[in-house]
Amino acid sequence: MTENVWDNRAIEKLGGEYNKLYNSGENDDFSWVLDEDKEVLNLNKMKVVGDKKEQKEISEFNTDTVTIKKGLPSQVHGNPEEASLFLCLFNPRVQDSKSIKKSKKNINVKTYVNIENNNDDEYFKNNDGYYSHIIDNQNILAKEFKYLKDHPKTNINKLYYLSHYYYFLFETDGAKGSKAKRIKDIIDDTFSKNDFNIDKLRICNLELFAYRTETRPKYKKYLFKSGKSYRDLKSSQYVANLIIDRVKDKTKDKPVFIFRAYDEWSRVIKQELGIRMEIISRDEKLSGKNSKKVNKEYNSLFKDCFYKFASRGGSITKNNVKAISTGKKIENSGYKKIQSSILENKKEEETKQTSEKNSQNGK
Repeated sequence: MTENVWDNRAIEKLGGEYNKLYNSGENDDFSWVLDEDKEVLNLNKMKVVGDKKEQKEISEFNTDTVTIKKGLPSQVHGNPEEASLFLCLFNPRVQDSKSIKKSKKNINVKTYVNIENNNDDEYFKNNDGYYSHIIDNQNILAKEFKYLKDHPKTNINKLYYLSHYYYFLFETDGAKGSKAKRIKDIIDDTFSKNDFNIDKLRICNLELFAYRTETRPKYKKYLFKSGKSYRDLKSSQYVANLIIDRVKDKTKDKPVFIFRAYDEWSRVIKQELGIRMEIISRDEKLSGKNSKKVNKEYNSLFKDCFYKFASRGGSITKNNVKAISTGKKIENSGYKKIQSSILENKKEEETKQTSEKNSQNGK
């Protein structure tokens, strides 16, 4: 079983430091980045030099160094041992990078938190929410539904993962109306029903790069130290191994994995698979010479369960999910299987209730 790289006590200690720095407003060099990942990433701001194109690149990278260090990471939300659908994204984003760019002063924890989102989801007064913001067995839709119940007047778009990725999975064919109305119908007609346990939805969100940036990091030549890449990040290796563990578990049906930035994900997964197969060591890179056996095993394990989005949009619809192995859009039967599998907890509860009724009736 893959060892969790995010230590609860270490995160709790960092959270205490984060809170003190926020309250004091002192200048700081605080960082959420794992010590092992610090050996891979270049987190020092660079002098803005060169032509206009290079100056723009360096300026954007410098903003990323702030958000990577001070933005609360996020990597696993949902139970990877039980999920039947994995949404494999690239990395969490920041809310307000423009204000961070405009700020002329050194951005400390207090300034960052206040710029980012007015203490909402980036700062926990009781220091008990940081770890579960990074990794938590509770699925992301359960978190968003709880947020909605606590903030009933919130804009539907605040439910980011439901409104951008998942809501189509809960609709029947022919659903009509605006996006906001359709999502409200799902909340009222499905999530709010007494027999629906949203905590038991079999979904899991993974992020390859756990740290926050404005957009997917474009400038790897600045982001990584010489010779390093996502394959060298301890946190990225961790989620790649969660995927391998889950698919290799013969006691369970294979889940479906839907990827953003599939090329980056596949490089890390293949690297970890090669290490497990003892074809390469931890210090070696997978290359053409030693990749043949790994590619064969990779295709054997994943060809029937790896999918990616057909467009830049992330909605999980029949027309926007296609198989990695064939490039073809998912078949109607495959899509319906995803819809039913994430709700299997509800079916199990219905079966249990029916069984109990039959028992009481002497059947």
